[in-house]
Amino acid sequence: METNNHINSHLNERANPRLSFKEAVGECISKYATFSGRARRSEFWWFYLFALMVITLPLVAMLIVALVLEGKVPVDPDNLSTLTESIDGVLVVLSALIYLFMAIPVLAVQVRRLHDTGRSGWWLLWSILASLPYEITSHFVLDGAANEKSYDIMNVIQGFQVSALGGSMMLLLGLLKWGVAIAILIFVLQDSYKGENQYGPSPKYP
Repeated sequence: METNNHINSHLNERANPRLSFKEAVGECISKYATFSGRARRSEFWWFYLFALMVITLPLVAMLIVALVLEGKVPVDPDNLSTLTESIDGVLVVLSALIYLFMAIPVLAVQVRRLHDTGRSGWWLLWSILASLPYEITSHFVLDGAANEKSYDIMNVIQGFQVSALGGSMMLLLGLLKWGVAIAILIFVLQDSYKGENQYGPSPKYP
């Protein structure tokens, strides 16, 4: 036990410093579509925070438009709704463009983070494949539970009562979906694989 503690302490002393927010963002942008190699935890989580901030900016702006613009812009009230809709339309397009731009580097750093723990990036594909059956089943089950005019919770409950099979399938597929998602979360939370692995040298332990 003392020997293992000594080895771990020695490795921690040799570990490279954590990346700062600015360094992590710069690293991921410079490796925009690089799916090879490895990424340590600081790079992964800082860039995830950055991506979340960037993606939510247009949504925050839309909220500000809804809460602040109404009643405070000195324009004809008849034209105010048109102005608000125009601004929201621009923000929706901007949000979609930002999402598309950020999707590739986010996916790339996810793959590199899995590589850093010694695991294949194909885990992300398994996550998508595990989600699709749930999304498809829930679409049909919930649509069948509600009528054309109302999608309130009582209709959903009645739908599950009528379709016990559909509810059971949703439960099982939901467990599969979240099981894979939780597994990936555990993987990316783990420390870097100490030393070189099949994906390259460790970015943390030189």
